[in-house]
Amino acid sequence: MSTGTNVTPDSASVLIYLDDGPDADNGPSCDGTTPPPSPSTPTTPQPTPVPTKFPTNAPTPAPTAFACDTSVNDLIEVDITTDPWPNEISWELFATCSGSEVLLNSNSGDGYTPNAAQPTDKTCAAPGRYLFRIKDGWGDGITGSGGYQIKMNGSVEFELEQRGQYSEQEKEFGQCTTPPTPSPTSG
Repeated sequence: MSTGTNVTPDSASVLIYLDDGPDADNGPSCDGTTPPPSPSTPTTPQPTPVPTKFPTNAPTPAPTAFACDTSVNDLIEVDITTDPWPNEISWELFATCSGSEVLLNSNSGDGYTPNAAQPTDKTCAAPGRYLFRIKDGWGDGITGSGGYQIKMNGSVEFELEQRGQYSEQEKEFGQCTTPPTPSPTSG
């Protein structure tokens, strides 16, 4: 059973409802108003039908492990440690054997934390030759203790060699493979 006291705003009082538990009748009170839902009745968050820019109360799913069969593919990992100006950093990774397919890119350092190791970016690609290009929007390069390291199949291919004073650096690694030529048949 719910009871309430309704006092007009000129008397500087508040409306108070008492709830006798989860089975209490929360219908209209004597003054015709409906009390708020009982705090003992939690609501279950529902997923939004389309993505929104506002956070929801839904739990975040657990991340899935990244898998790459390196017996048939190349696992490429890009590790970036930022300097105090991470928004100046952008980078791209291309597969170059058959054109210039973009495999990974950084989106201009948006979301990077200053002076910190960033989460490793990974891709699993057909074996080949790759081009890593890193740019610094200010032109002073990655400074301080920042840097980068590129690995293929667990081995370091290269890392930042010269700090500062560059607007763009490129490095190529890996090799293009050609399919085996079929054996000639006698006719």
